[in-house]
Amino acid sequence: MIRNLVTKLWNSGTATQWLSLLIKPLRLFLLTPLILTQWNSSEVAAFYIVASVAGFTAIVTEFLPGILSPVFSYYYAGVRNLQEIGKEKLENKRPNWEGFANAFATLRRIQVSISFLLVTIVVVGVLVGLSRQIGWEQFQSHYIWVPLLLSLQVLFQVVMGGVGGALKASGNVALVNKNGSFFAFAQVVLGSLIVSLGGDLTFLLIGQLIVDALNRLTLRQLMKSKIPKVLNGRYDPAVATYLKKPAFRGIIGVMSSVGLQKISPAMVAGLLSNKSLVVFSLSLTFVTTLSTAAKAVIVSQIPRLSRLYCQKDLEKLKVVSIDRISITLIIYLLGVAPGVFAVYYVLSFSNKWPEHGGFSLLILFALFEFCRLLVSSLVMVYNVTNERPFYLRTLVGALITLLGFSLLQISNTGSLLAVACVSAMPQVATTLGLSVRKFCSLVRYSPSELFFAFSERLSVPVINSFCRKLISALYR
Repeated sequence: MIRNLVTKLWNSGTATQWLSLLIKPLRLFLLTPLILTQWNSSEVAAFYIVASVAGFTAIVTEFLPGILSPVFSYYYAGVRNLQEIGKEKLENKRPNWEGFANAFATLRRIQVSISFLLVTIVVVGVLVGLSRQIGWEQFQSHYIWVPLLLSLQVLFQVVMGGVGGALKASGNVALVNKNGSFFAFAQVVLGSLIVSLGGDLTFLLIGQLIVDALNRLTLRQLMKSKIPKVLNGRYDPAVATYLKKPAFRGIIGVMSSVGLQKISPAMVAGLLSNKSLVVFSLSLTFVTTLSTAAKAVIVSQIPRLSRLYCQKDLEKLKVVSIDRISITLIIYLLGVAPGVFAVYYVLSFSNKWPEHGGFSLLILFALFEFCRLLVSSLVMVYNVTNERPFYLRTLVGALITLLGFSLLQISNTGSLLAVACVSAMPQVATTLGLSVRKFCSLVRYSPSELFFAFSERLSVPVINSFCRKLISALYR
């Protein structure tokens, strides 16, 4: 019985998604304390600025396959004509491998076309952020190779991108997650070894680049063995036309929301002291890690929800999506308190916990991230329609955030709480209402019915059945 349970968990998309996401807390408890204790405040601040720029570009390179993920799922469900999706019930349920392969080839061309933009963002972001925080002379003497190493990593991600999304859409979710977990763990171990032996940021980036390259080469080999037909595709103008609008909107949306959140430590470089920047960055890392782990319940089901949508099984889509979003919110709430004390432990261990405002900053970040988690969960489910109408709201929120950062720079206001509010509040305020309305239109609920549906699932009696729902989710 135990062996059977372990086997099911090992082959479960949701369980292996959590396995891959558990590496981030491992990084928080293993690599981060080493960095905080082995490096001085200037080096730690430089590390978080570089990590914020790298995180921004990684989101963009990983997001593009996410745009095509529903399209992969459509073809895997048997769709022949993309223009007919959602208009009538799908009869043919055999995978359309030719369309699948052409979609993959189209994704590759789109990714290569934006590689120059991403490399430019890396070089400019690192140069501006580091020179403002630690000074140009120190950048030249210690970090001159950093922009080149990050640019190489971005180019490799672009060239080898899309493989994981294609494998997941073809039913190999657990395989991709296990591969990612192994290499993420290897990256943490190698990084910890480099730092403990006295290595600096440059050597740490070299190690990460090597592990990332091995990860993507392994995924490529897995694709050759699992779905070799996909490698013979060609660029399809019909797929490109179908994706033009959602790709444009999606890139604006992700760069304006999650991307801006990731790069915010670089945006406030020079405004906060080195110690305050470390506290801000680590607090942001905590809430985003917890949020990402909670969203694993939904992320692992996006291919399934996409197939339900193209098969017009909206009733089942409604039930699955509301249950998954509810479990996501519960997981986040259960993880907040332990996470706050984990961050306190890490900062106290390295003697970098601030004298004032530390807990207030963490609680404020946790509250804002809960709202962002709700919004992003609703948006992820609605995006199976491939419409992506949220880009203007997120763009407005990003412009307000940038204006707020500019005002803080002009007024020289280095308050941690002020920076936290400016970095998170505008996005929540501009997107919450629209995300609720669009999700309601998809599942055919009124906002009040949706509120009561979530209230029923998040009420105290439902907590008692949480384990049962969780086990059920892991088996799917």
